[in-house]
Amino acid sequence: VTLFRNGVESAAGTAAAVLGDPRRAYDWLAGGVDLKPGQFVATGAITRAARFAVGDEIVADFGARGRVRIVRTEVMPADGE
Repeated sequence: VTLFRNGVESAAGTAAAVLGDPRRAYDWLAGGVDLKPGQFVATGAITRAARFAVGDEIVADFGARGRVRIVRTEVMPADGE
């Protein structure tokens, strides 16, 4: 995946960044627990976290699998504020 912030590449990585293979990460996280249909496991991040501000456009390009685009529109207050 390649991340772009306002059209400028900000990070890139492959699934191998997650303990060498996302399946290895799952094995380590689950410790033998079987997944049931519909359950989801996040095995780790492919790239570093990216900061972005209100108005920024972030695009995650997954090559032949497609792209995801978001635009931050507001700042949400933290809990208790």
